Amino acid sequence: MKLHPHHYAPLCRTLGSDFITSVQKYGGAKVFFNPLVRSPAILHNDDTQQRQQRIRQIKYGVVHTPDLKEDLLQWNYLYIAGRLHKPTVLIPNENSPIESVIHHQWQQEHNLSYAMASSLLLLSSNKKQQQQEGDQLQVGLPFIFEKVASLSYVGDPRMKA
Repeated sequence: MKLHPHHYAPLCRTLGSDFITSVQKYGGAKVFFNPLVRSPAILHNDDTQQRQQRIRQIKYGVVHTPDLKEDLLQWNYLYIAGRLHKPTVLIPNENSPIESVIHHQWQQEHNLSYAMASSLLLLSSNKKQQQQEGDQLQVGLPFIFEKVASLSYVGDPRMKA
């Protein structure tokens, strides 16, 4: 909050970092999201070898490292871990040592391995998505990606039709 106060809503800035920490720590998913943050993006055109900078909107979450580790390895909430089943970018804190980033990558690899294994266990018997050949089951890659991406939504009451 000290480094990027403009990323936070005016009410959050007024209430301060203790408020943000409380929301993050006791708010259920243990993460505080900053949506609609304007961030510079550098685009590289391989054909012309030119670089172009533009502004894009991003959403990022702030999480306490032990809570991140717990969710990645134990899926207690499957909120942060589920978000990390989709493409993401880790933006380390400048106070974080490189060992912390490397350790996070190891935990994330385990999270993705668990997601793949869970998805394979949850495959439906939909014949349009799968083909049986002898004793082997063939499943299309898009179907597996969809299963992995949907894991975090299975228990979310907002996603019930």
